[in-house]
Amino acid sequence: MPCDLLVFAPHPDDAEIHCGATIAAHVRQGARVVIVDATRGELGSRGTVAERDAEAIAAAHVLGVAERHNLNLPDGGLMAGDRSQRDALVEALRQHAPRTVLTIGAQARHGDHLALHALSLAAIKMAALHRFPSAHSAVPGIRVWCYEAELPLTAPTLLVPTSEADWLTKQAAI
Repeated sequence: MPCDLLVFAPHPDDAEIHCGATIAAHVRQGARVVIVDATRGELGSRGTVAERDAEAIAAAHVLGVAERHNLNLPDGGLMAGDRSQRDALVEALRQHAPRTVLTIGAQARHGDHLALHALSLAAIKMAALHRFPSAHSAVPGIRVWCYEAELPLTAPTLLVPTSEADWLTKQAAI
């Protein structure tokens, strides 16, 4: 089913930590929002995979997103040039046919964050190609926004206004 905003996150918790208020603002305004986590965060220092899965589901409920799912790509193993990983993102894009994608920015020290940024951009291009083999139709014209995950924030080109209620929703999701 088409969505207004699809959020790509490298790990469960990145969406709510880095752009939870933006997600909440879109949901509050009636947008259909989907979060796609690339990995299950199995290398994370805090919590088990099962705990992180449960937290992701709970956060999705608090944020009010329409769907949240996980691509089960390897934590610590996202690779910018990996075609199978890119193709997994293409399938998510084609399944949800978003008008806008919000993905992690290129200013990062974490390898998975950097790789997901590159994979997202490549997948958005491939999702628009009608001859790219897929079970779903091509999705041309997707807008791309990037969220920052690490400071310093350098030269933002778009700031999404959020309310205090959106900020509180983000905090509750975290």
